[in-house]
Amino acid sequence: MEKTKEDLIAELNHDDESQRLYAVEDIYDSKQNELAVDLVKRLKIESSKAVKNSIVQVLQKMEYEKVYGEIFELFPDEDPFLRNSAVTIFASYGEDAVVFLSSYIDHSNKEVRKLILDSLVEMANGSNHTRSSSLEILRACLHDPEINVVITAVEYLGKLNDQNSVHDIVELFLKKDEPMLRSSILDSLQKIGDKEEIGKVIGSLMNDEILSNSLYTPQIIRLLAISGKTDELLKVIEEMPDIAQYTSDIIFSLDHLVRNDSLAPEIVVSTIEKFSNLNLSEETKFISVKLLHMAGTSNSLGIIKEWANTGSEEFKQFCNEVLAESK
Repeated sequence: MEKTKEDLIAELNHDDESQRLYAVEDIYDSKQNELAVDLVKRLKIESSKAVKNSIVQVLQKMEYEKVYGEIFELFPDEDPFLRNSAVTIFASYGEDAVVFLSSYIDHSNKEVRKLILDSLVEMANGSNHTRSSSLEILRACLHDPEINVVITAVEYLGKLNDQNSVHDIVELFLKKDEPMLRSSILDSLQKIGDKEEIGKVIGSLMNDEILSNSLYTPQIIRLLAISGKTDELLKVIEEMPDIAQYTSDIIFSLDHLVRNDSLAPEIVVSTIEKFSNLNLSEETKFISVKLLHMAGTSNSLGIIKEWANTGSEEFKQFCNEVLAESK
């Protein structure tokens, strides 16, 4: 006998946990989407982790426009599980949910606005139309009055590789001096910036500022390489007061330039020589050995020989294999 709506709601609120678990699945199987509202209501008071997770999973699969408001009410809740669940549920929905969330993008609560962005960035991975709508809202948030919302928008636009937002993001960097915002912009430009736009950012910073503000230095080093500004990069490296802090960033930059045929072998070797005696991470040393091997000079092989007796067995073996190939 098919269970009535009243039966399903009663079982959803049963004292027995197993009964509630069965009820969640039965509600989904019943195809009565209007019961999604009752699932959200139960989620707010549910104590069982298993039941809560089951409710979230079912709500992800039964998109029902009239439940959007109930889910949205979870955003300002004090319980982080409920807030995160709202993001997870909305993230599985489509264009109608994007439109719904866009109507609240000016919400008075800055944390709610940020959670809307968290949802939209996941929704952008859906259909092309959903992605387009989500990106449009994220771009609008670059002008939000709350700095943390702007930072989140910058980070997500970079993550989503949104080339159309590059100009506005660079304009933000040129107009704002908030350190964390500028730092997030520099991170995103590593993913989506073109040479011209990156050049505007670098041009706005004097070399002494690059060197004196350690917050930006790692990102500037990488951006100089990405934008092909080899001479400027080498000058910054040469004038660094404490090169040890930035070895992984320098190696990233050297690797990028070598792969783009923008750096002579002898410069690669002389740059690595500056910090070859420092306590480098093994990941940095692995990449360094590859670059030194490609350079193929006597000096580069000398550094590899020195390193061949250091580090893990895997690293030692790698060095010796490279040296054997070079004979």
